[in-house]
Amino acid sequence: MVDSLIEFSFWLVGILNYISQIAFVFLTLVFLPLAIFKKTRGISGTVFIYYSYLYGAVVWLLGLAMTLIHWGGWGLIIGLFLFGVGVVPMGIVGEFIYSSSSQGFMFLFLLALVFIFRYIGLALMFSHQKYLDEQKLI
Repeated sequence: MVDSLIEFSFWLVGILNYISQIAFVFLTLVFLPLAIFKKTRGISGTVFIYYSYLYGAVVWLLGLAMTLIHWGGWGLIIGLFLFGVGVVPMGIVGEFIYSSSSQGFMFLFLLALVFIFRYIGLALMFSHQKYLDEQKLI
């Protein structure tokens, strides 16, 4: 059961990672330049936030797989009881304890990217809202 769940999560991570890479190309080539203009910052911010959720799903599934590999089924149950996001910290701790620390730091970097993309998206959306409010005053 655990082995099939690990295989399924890595299969799903592979698909979502491929979609995430294509989305990242669109993000950098289309929506990042659109963030320069005030009128289109809202669209860019929305896309950045959607991308952060897609990337968050990849990180969560990686956390699920790493928790299963390093801690087994009981670690997964404990991680899921921590509001559903506990598998990511459990996977990070498992990487540091049972694997190399470079993989643990890479996992932390991936988790930080989720919040960085979300912050950029929110900043762009707030900037766009400020622009819209200024337009109403004129």
